[in-house]
Amino acid sequence: MTRIYIILFALMITVAPAMAQEAVEKNDAVAEEVVSGDAVEGDAETVQSDTGKVSLPTDYEERLKLAREMHEIWPIRLKVEQAIEMISRRVMEGNRPAFKSKMRKVIEFDALEKASIDAMAEIYTAKELQAMVKFYGSEEGRSINIKNSDYEEALKPALSKMLDKGMLDTKLGR
Repeated sequence: MTRIYIILFALMITVAPAMAQEAVEKNDAVAEEVVSGDAVEGDAETVQSDTGKVSLPTDYEERLKLAREMHEIWPIRLKVEQAIEMISRRVMEGNRPAFKSKMRKVIEFDALEKASIDAMAEIYTAKELQAMVKFYGSEEGRSINIKNSDYEEALKPALSKMLDKGMLDTKLGR
């Protein structure tokens, strides 16, 4: 059952930005360029990192700046706190404060934020990050962001039921 909480936790803190993105006709063209190996947003440059040489897009600094802006609009700490709160509802009421405290001790918020910013800068193009900043910085974007936890809460029983069934079927060899 703990695995389900971890899966739900991971989904809750990562699904919100992806859910609000609009489908744009250019996505097909961009996907074809990526698959064919053509550069989508500029060439890559090789830099030295702690783990060796890494190839980064030439606009990586711009992407980092936009990813930081995105985190000002959509702080990862807030999403993690919401996830902890939602998960804690499944813990016996008397054990909730201790559960929340333990969860907060385990999560290194600064390291998670840095990892999230780096991941955004590596995964999303500058245009995508600009669109995210514009969207989540808007009134509608903020409203959607707030409502995402209600959406996730409404979806959780169906997802949990399906995951439980899948785990049971797996154990029973169905």
